[in-house]
Formats: sequence, structure tokens, C-alpha cells
Amino acid sequence: MLGFLTGCPIMAGYSDAEGPRYSGDFRPVQPVAVEAPSSVTVVTYNLAFAEQVTEAVASLSSPPLSEADVIAMQEMDAPAVERIARELGMSYVYYPASVAKDGDDFGNAVLSRWPITADQKINLPHDDPYHQQHRIGVAATVDIRGTPFQVVSVHGATPIVGLGARLDQAETVIQAVDGAAQSQVIAGDFNTSDPGSLTQTVKLFSQWGFQWASEGVGDTVDSVIGGLPLDSVFARGLTPVARGVDKRPSGSDHQPVWVRFAWPQ
Repeated sequence: MLGFLTGCPIMAGYSDAEGPRYSGDFRPVQPVAVEAPSSVTVVTYNLAFAEQVTEAVASLSSPPLSEADVIAMQEMDAPAVERIARELGMSYVYYPASVAKDGDDFGNAVLSRWPITADQKINLPHDDPYHQQHRIGVAATVDIRGTPFQVVSVHGATPIVGLGARLDQAETVIQAVDGAAQSQVIAGDFNTSDPGSLTQTVKLFSQWGFQWASEGVGDTVDSVIGGLPLDSVFARGLTPVARGVDKRPSGSDHQPVWVRFAWPQ
């Protein structure tokens, strides 16, 4: 009834904490003895309804994005995630959050060059009041030569739900993974377009011991009202040594953000 009264379609949501769940492993067979890396690189990438997959693969196949050990993706559907993982030779886990206006699933994924040993879907509170669109986080723990490393892909709600609700979403993610691994990254599209929202989001993560690892990379979306800093990477237990935004065409209105971390030896 709400969709009829407002003219906005109600979007079916996946609120089950267990799924739907999709996963796969397309990593090439590696020699038994693989040295621990000196650094790990994380990329966060919102692919805009997972439509331009060919462009995304091309973007992710060239430096600096091709150096990614783990990729956090948003606005994805299962076929797009599987294709990207297959073409890049990575493992992946994907959970849809809702059904988008084009009828395809709409959710988050984590892709990794290392084995994924555990994963979790994190339901976020405060669905869109007009479309009832549900949002989630997807946490994946990867094994880097015996050391667990957790990466969470997050897609927060748009500013229509209010800043307080989006901060509540961010804190829900933090609380859900608190203590899960010594080295953690929470990355994604936090929709911090309204005044003060990015500052408040950074403050919240700081209170929980996370560093704004992508600080200073600048805007990640070009819009009719100018550049917007929507996508961020936060880290705990790791030291960032380089970061940036890939400004080349990538098949999305969002530009991928990458951060390279020193890996504990």
C-alpha cells in the first residue's frame, strides 16, 4: 500500500541472516610454500547496479587496482560477482540485500586472492522509508599465511534516512565484527554526501579504534552538484602506507578507492 500511496515501488528485501549466500573459488593452484606478503591492498568499488561488468574487469585488471588482495564491492548481483571473480582468479562470497528497481539482486561482495575461511551477513537497521530498501554488510575472513584478516563490505543507506540512522548502521557493523580478528578493514559506500556526515562517520570509527585509512583521497563520485566523498576505508590493527582513488573510467558513477597496508611480519 505504501508504494501505491507514494508512487515509489517497494523493494523486496533479504532479511534472513543466513542468506541467500553465493560463493566460489577461482584462484589458481599455488605452490605449497607461499611467503607472507610485505603488504596487502584493499579496494572498495561500488559498481552501480552491477551493469558494466566488462569495464569493471578491465579496471580491476590494471594497476593500481590489479594489486588488490581483497576487493569489497557494492550494488552487486550474483552473476556479476562470479564473472569478476572468475576473470580475476579470486575467491568470493556474496549476499544480496534487496531487489533493485531493475529487478536484479542488489548486495555486497568480498573477493580475495587468499582463501576465505569464514563469512557473515550483517543486517543493517533503518530501511529506506519510501522504497523499504534493505542494506547489509558482508564480512569475510581471509587466511594470509596462517594469519586471519577480516574485510567487511558495507553499503549504507542514502541520506534520506537521516545521519543518526546511518551512524547507527555503521556502529551495527562495527559491533558485529568487534574482536573477530586482530587486523580488520571496513570499507564501502557510506553515502556521506550531506554536510557533516563524513566527519561524524570518521569520529564514530575513531571511537572504536579504527583509523580512516583512505583519508585525503578526495571525492569518489562525480555528480551534478559536484564531487562527493561517499566511499571510505577504515582499518584497525594495520598501518596504511599508500592510498588513492582510481580516476579512470570504471563502468560506475563511483570511482574505486584503494589502500595499501603494511602487513605484520
